[in-house]
Amino acid sequence: MMWELVEGSSTTLKAVKIATAWLENHHNLKPTKIYYQTIVGNELAVRYDQASGTAHISGSMDVHLFRGLGLLLEMQQAGISEKRETMQFNQLGFMLEASRNAVMNIKSIKQFIVMLALMGYTGLYLYMEDTYEISSRPYFGYLRGRFSQIELQEIDQYAQLFGIEVVPCIQTLAHLSQALKWETMAETREDKDTLLVGSEATYAFILDMLETVKATFSSNKVHIGLDESYGVGLGQYLNLFPYTERFTLIKAHLEEVVSLCRELDLKPLVWSDFIYHTLDKKGLSGYYPVEAEINKKKAESMPKDVTYVYWDYGEFDSEKYEKRIENHRLFADDVVFAGGIHIYGAIAPNHGKSLKTLNPALMTCKKTGVKKILATTWGDNGQETSHWNALPIMQWYAEHAYHEEVTAELAADRFATCVQPGLYDSMLSLRFLDEVPGVEPLNHYMANPSKFLLWQDPLLGLFDEHVHQYQKDGNLVQHYKESKEAIASHLSETIDVFQLNLQFYQSLAAVLELKATFGIDLLSAYQDKQMDSLKELVDNRIPAIINAVETLRNRHSAIWLATYKAFGWETLDIRYGGLLQRLKTAHQRIGHYITGEINQIAELEEQRLPFLSGTTPLSINVPDYNDIAFTGYH
Repeated sequence: MMWELVEGSSTTLKAVKIATAWLENHHNLKPTKIYYQTIVGNELAVRYDQASGTAHISGSMDVHLFRGLGLLLEMQQAGISEKRETMQFNQLGFMLEASRNAVMNIKSIKQFIVMLALMGYTGLYLYMEDTYEISSRPYFGYLRGRFSQIELQEIDQYAQLFGIEVVPCIQTLAHLSQALKWETMAETREDKDTLLVGSEATYAFILDMLETVKATFSSNKVHIGLDESYGVGLGQYLNLFPYTERFTLIKAHLEEVVSLCRELDLKPLVWSDFIYHTLDKKGLSGYYPVEAEINKKKAESMPKDVTYVYWDYGEFDSEKYEKRIENHRLFADDVVFAGGIHIYGAIAPNHGKSLKTLNPALMTCKKTGVKKILATTWGDNGQETSHWNALPIMQWYAEHAYHEEVTAELAADRFATCVQPGLYDSMLSLRFLDEVPGVEPLNHYMANPSKFLLWQDPLLGLFDEHVHQYQKDGNLVQHYKESKEAIASHLSETIDVFQLNLQFYQSLAAVLELKATFGIDLLSAYQDKQMDSLKELVDNRIPAIINAVETLRNRHSAIWLATYKAFGWETLDIRYGGLLQRLKTAHQRIGHYITGEINQIAELEEQRLPFLSGTTPLSINVPDYNDIAFTGYH
């Protein structure tokens, strides 16, 4: 081992060896004896003496040792003798989504923990709606790849080696559709997504949840959810009780759950959006309306031993962040800001929107004294985009936590240390699979053509009118050809799962090069009765698309199974199977038309209409596969 920590507990020595081995995968380390000192304050300092081959790292948190190791490497590479950083926040958390089919395997989580430590994160939040084991409830997380208690304890203990706190994020009101679908949950069901407030069975269920996390994790924190609880009091509740104002229901439910937490010595966190809504005298729409008028009397009555998490994934106006934080302080003594890393609702990451929103958000947090921040990931619509794609934005959050201001150069340099050299630009550039020419720079409105052009039916052509309008001034075939070649040019610079990830996106671009304009080319040939062109589609183009989709499916499977448990992949496997079969059906039906077995193709007789209106033809966001692939009942 080229680096040696002088003095330290056996667990710290073990963690340093793991982190050093990670760095050695991509960097040459100089022989160094490392001394670590815990100090009071918020400064992280690293001093390196090349002559004696010694380094001194000092910090106030255990994780500072590991961020310091990364800084030490950079100092050795640059010939620098000292670096100092001042922590801007008291807590820097990363939330790992594990509920929308993709439950990360233990090996991958451990890799993430090492990178989190090198970046300087203090917390790992595991978002688990029904994907953790409750021994008394066998249907909870059944066939969903749920974490066992042993697995979660292994994760918790591993993170502790690096000074990272693992916090369970569960749901105690809404977002429980996968748990509530079972017959055994009938007494607790308000609607298909929401628990029945006021039911004894509901609170017995929640107690089982809380007792489970209490027995599993070393942290006494628990995130109890409560976001987007639109169905509260409007379903089964009305069959059992008189109509009750939402504020009364939400507050009573929150107080009951918080009371259970107190009994178990747990400190609850809660998403604040629905509470913010119920406190607004104006009843304005939107998650956090800036013009809301918070009812101060009601605000003062909210539980004060709760941490309220203000989440905002789309704002880029600093003044609006500031106003929302100001409103939070009318009801919350302890506020966490949670920003979004946009790897959801699309098949490619939207790094542009993440970058556009995180800087004003985090700079406003610094200005207003918010001391706890959380970078969230979500897996809406089946986690088509893997979590590895969150890493470049995670690095930005980390650097904001240790610097007053952050530049792209700083983020890229630190990413090369903490993750892998030569990877940052290629991962960021994946955004151009959706941010095609003509889409607004940084893609704030989340256009996702790579998803809807992949999954749309080859005969129904639900998005063909958008492609038709786009092609008047643009060239999707050329764009995706260039994207494919650009991604391929970076493959030799990457290894392991990061290479699998780029190979997947190379294949996605290859499919889109062939398929993006297939519908309009088919329709044009059909309407003009160009039999030679139709025959070319049948003989060459469709078989090429099928082969490309099969390669894409295989590469998607490879990155999934390298990253996650097998459960959940069946959803994406079925999507690929459906697309492949519809391509075969298109091949058959066009062939029958060419040979005269049928005299028309009914799907091509329909006029093509736009799916949505957008500022440009492809500037539309369609995040749900079901809306893309089907026009009928399914």
